[in-house]
Amino acid sequence: MSSSGGANEAKWSVFEDVKSSISAAPEALMDDINAAISALEYARAASFLQYLQPPSTYSKPKTLLKT
Repeated sequence: MSSSGGANEAKWSVFEDVKSSISAAPEALMDDINAAISALEYARAASFLQYLQPPSTYSKPKTLLKT
């Protein structure tokens, strides 16, 4: 790194990729946000439903008494 502090040095930002991916139109930005929210809600719901299902290896408990 140079300690000269030149004004022409390009500074890297963690937000570079985010800035370039954001659309200029507010409507397009809202569409992107809505799509991301929908995808997150779908993933959470699918995960929750998978949690509620019994395992596929579930079998009926065997009784100890013979009839």
